[in-house]
Amino acid sequence: MAMRQRHLAAFIALAETGSFKKAAAQLHQSPAALSVSIKDLETSAGVQLFERTTRTVVLTEAGVSFVPAARRAWIANHEAESSLTQIATGQGGRLRLAVAPSVALAWLPSALSQFIRQHPRVEVTVIEGTASHVSDAITAGYADLGIQGASGVSPDLVGEVIYRDPIVRVGRGGIRIGLTEGTHTEQLLANAGIEPPRIQVDTPQLAVRLAQSLGGHALLPSLTLGALESEPMPHIAPRDICRLTRTSEHDNPVIRAFMRELLVTIQSFDGATKPSGLA
Repeated sequence: MAMRQRHLAAFIALAETGSFKKAAAQLHQSPAALSVSIKDLETSAGVQLFERTTRTVVLTEAGVSFVPAARRAWIANHEAESSLTQIATGQGGRLRLAVAPSVALAWLPSALSQFIRQHPRVEVTVIEGTASHVSDAITAGYADLGIQGASGVSPDLVGEVIYRDPIVRVGRGGIRIGLTEGTHTEQLLANAGIEPPRIQVDTPQLAVRLAQSLGGHALLPSLTLGALESEPMPHIAPRDICRLTRTSEHDNPVIRAFMRELLVTIQSFDGATKPSGLA
């Protein structure tokens, strides 16, 4: 049977008031419209729920038995509608993030604190990993939104550049320490005519420590360094940071809501350049 929320509301109101006039006023509709809803419900169920006289409306035995179930169903439907509205407006649901370590350290604490404060009903999960791990997590469905370097993005994902992160130098000595190929900064250095580093490591933190201990220098994305003092290298193209989603999640309202907070955080971040055209 096709029982709708209006049928349940009509039945409950009439059962509680015992009057078509009072129940109709409670539901802000005419008594005639209420009568149609009750008749539709009884016809669909194949059972009489009310006994009507010219003066009274009383529940039948079937109607009395149906009252508890009707109330439970009305509450469940109302909660489902409310939940769906929250999800559609970004106020409910879940946010599963996969982010590069530099993003997690530089932007995530501020952006997430604002997002959670404004969206307390959204469940949040964060996965931290390299660029390949971020892409794999989204492709496999373990995450819905990724923030990582733009190089090596899977063609199956939707990518959008949200920030440009300058390459900077830490230290001034002769031995150069750089990141391994999997970090995707080596192509930026090659494009600038810079030879591969003598020592390659897979984390910026280790590159900095080695540069300091060996009296050398490291060329690294500024976002990975936090407040550490560094020297700009304007002749090297910046590293693009992008957001990644599956096509089906590109218009996800929860993702849109989080991205608004993230972009506010990015705009206040000192040390990189936001692409033109981003709001």
